[in-house]
Amino acid sequence: MGPYAGVENWLPALVVLESDLTTPITGIAWDDAELVVTYQKQGGAVIVKALAEADWVEGADGAYAIRFSAAEQATEGLFFYWVGYPNADTYDGAIRLQRRVTAAEQVIEGDTPLAEARRDLALWKAALRAIATGQEYQIGTRRLRRADLKECRAMVAYYEGEVDRLRCGRSRGARVMRFVPQDR
Repeated sequence: MGPYAGVENWLPALVVLESDLTTPITGIAWDDAELVVTYQKQGGAVIVKALAEADWVEGADGAYAIRFSAAEQATEGLFFYWVGYPNADTYDGAIRLQRRVTAAEQVIEGDTPLAEARRDLALWKAALRAIATGQEYQIGTRRLRRADLKECRAMVAYYEGEVDRLRCGRSRGARVMRFVPQDR
């Protein structure tokens, strides 16, 4: 489960050269004037994140982690984020923020795997609709791109299968039966 709404979350970002899509760009500082981190809550406005030193951590090979505060991710639903950097192709992320539910609440609310799969399916369908309004756009010299259309379609197909499987009571994976021949 997770990431959860209303708590701090660290999200991944990968920055590579746009010319070959493989060469990592390393050494990007949090206060680099050309670095732009943008995010959008489901149904909300696009917001440019003001980075602080503690919000940006470099890993290896162009991998970075971005900290989003509890206030920035206060509500449940889809959360999109983009990293912009000159001459770079960057990781554009989409996550589903969910409310942290106690075990007692799950029993009371009847939060079944089927109900959860249906909610996930609805969220991924909403992401597809958001992408349909424009997967990529440009503001000045900055190009922003929403989550990957292919990934969203794959997730919709996956959750449609999960809803069908759970509704019919089937388990995951192949069914194996054993037969023992007998002489009569």
